[in-house]
Amino acid sequence: MTGTPALPSRPHRPATRAAVALVAVLLAVGFGLLFSARPAAAHASLIGSDPSDGARLDTNPDRVTLTFTENVSSGLGAVRVLDANGDRVDRGDVSGAGAEVSVGLDDLDDGPYIVAWRVVSADSHPIHGSFTFVVGDGERRIDSELARQLLGDDDSGPWKLAGTAARYLAYGGVLVAVGLALFTAFVHDGGPERSLLRRIVRVAAGIGAAGLLLELPPRAALATGLGPDSLFEDGVARQLLGDRVGITIGVILLALLLLAVEGGRDKVVAVLAVVGVSVAFALSGHTATTSPAALSLASDSAHVAAAAAWIGGVVGCLVVVVRRLRHGGSSAAVVVRFSGLASVALVAVAVAGLALGWSEVRSMQALGTTTYGRLLMVKVAVVGVLAFIGAWNRYRVVPVLDADLARTAGDAGHDDTADAGPGATGGLDAGSDPATADGVDTGRAPADAQTATDDATDAAPEGDDPATLSPTVARHLRTTLGAEAALMALVLLLTAFLVDVTPARSAVAAPFAASAPLGSGTLEIDVEPTRAGPTTMHIYAYDETGQLRDLPDVELRFSLPAADVTGLVRVPETTGTGHWTYQGDDLSVGGLWTIEFVARPTVFDEESASFEVQIQP
Repeated sequence: MTGTPALPSRPHRPATRAAVALVAVLLAVGFGLLFSARPAAAHASLIGSDPSDGARLDTNPDRVTLTFTENVSSGLGAVRVLDANGDRVDRGDVSGAGAEVSVGLDDLDDGPYIVAWRVVSADSHPIHGSFTFVVGDGERRIDSELARQLLGDDDSGPWKLAGTAARYLAYGGVLVAVGLALFTAFVHDGGPERSLLRRIVRVAAGIGAAGLLLELPPRAALATGLGPDSLFEDGVARQLLGDRVGITIGVILLALLLLAVEGGRDKVVAVLAVVGVSVAFALSGHTATTSPAALSLASDSAHVAAAAAWIGGVVGCLVVVVRRLRHGGSSAAVVVRFSGLASVALVAVAVAGLALGWSEVRSMQALGTTTYGRLLMVKVAVVGVLAFIGAWNRYRVVPVLDADLARTAGDAGHDDTADAGPGATGGLDAGSDPATADGVDTGRAPADAQTATDDATDAAPEGDDPATLSPTVARHLRTTLGAEAALMALVLLLTAFLVDVTPARSAVAAPFAASAPLGSGTLEIDVEPTRAGPTTMHIYAYDETGQLRDLPDVELRFSLPAADVTGLVRVPETTGTGHWTYQGDDLSVGGLWTIEFVARPTVFDEESASFEVQIQP
């Protein structure tokens, strides 16, 4: 068949230049943030306050100062100080410098006060908490509903769930878009489903962009303590999008826009989009403040890039296999080509992922005793199943496809030699017209050669490899690739949850706070820090109405069953009605300690409440 040859398409230079500029700016900003940030622990934690939690002051404080484990932003929820009736007594002049935040106070009457705070940590996650102090000889009596709102129930669950759902859409859309663009540009053989792959890239880019934008209202609700419409209040969006978050969202949206325009046609744009998205994701999140910063940024970027290539490749192969199984044609060459890329991506995902995971855990004990560690183990298990499926295809299916491709290539070479043989024996010179026999021009091509050409054209769509992929193998690939895609969706969901969970290395050192029934009321206990050595404990007893309850005779009992430590009895100091404190180094060995609070309201009655506290070595 003859026709006008297709002219080579001109490079999409404007998009390429835009992608190069985008990545250059991103890398410059990323390295600037990298070397300007001090090492910190992901997710800030409150490590001190003035006044301290539970303190009883003889004189009025003029300010409340909070100290965190890392730099925080206080421009959104900030700090509120309320009296026992819920009226604000702070001046609203919140100021912050690095890891400290403070607010001025009016003249305070004797009585109890609640400090409620909300800040955004350096890794862009909103955190909040509250504590109490007392001025003068006033009793620690606080309105029960107010205490429940500020010291008890956390109503941020729905917003966290909404943020996780939006983040899941963002991760899935972005990684499929950039990964499938790579697949289309470098792995696909140009077959008839190329336009379908480009459409999927555009749809995935749209889903990713929508997810990024839909995550902003829940983030605003968590940062301010108000509803999602607080995003549109004066200054909230500016504070929320400051520094890393704004850079991340802006860069990813620009990369998705370029991919929507290119659809995987331009190899340079595809590569730079992956680089830009990978570095952008690394700039916000837990690793943004993990030390060593350079290693964390490199590992996270490599992890995202490899995951995108793997996910996009699986989706692309699934589309090719399913389409050609239905409409005819072989996907063998595409699958074989992707298997090499998948092997490299799997190794990169595993190595970078383990490095990142360990940087967020740092101990085997933290791995099994924290929510983050348990979710991480589930994620690793799912990735392990994915690796098994990939290895099965790589070492059981791909060799069969390789053999088929080699056999097909050998048959084609044999057929060419056979066709040329008679001409050679007839005295054809090199380069003679194959339609000439014995020097006589027959005026037509050999019938057998023409028939073979027509048959090959009819048998395979344009761009297909002529190798035959048996329906059984194709159906097997369809099943395993579909299973991989489903498991990858589960991994992305686990990742979306993990982002909002305090990393294990921070959680194990965080203060312990819990409550348990005590008689007809409730007992609350705070233990800080949760590492072996000196600790400070605050204990509060409430009656059934939520009021602090006076108990005349109390004691603490410490035991560590794993080390046969029992019988440690200590008497806490009474610091107010229903409030006791204890400072000591009894918890000097790491392990799961049991702390029992025992009270004797009368000579004949005894009430107790016990807590299990994990103390790190």
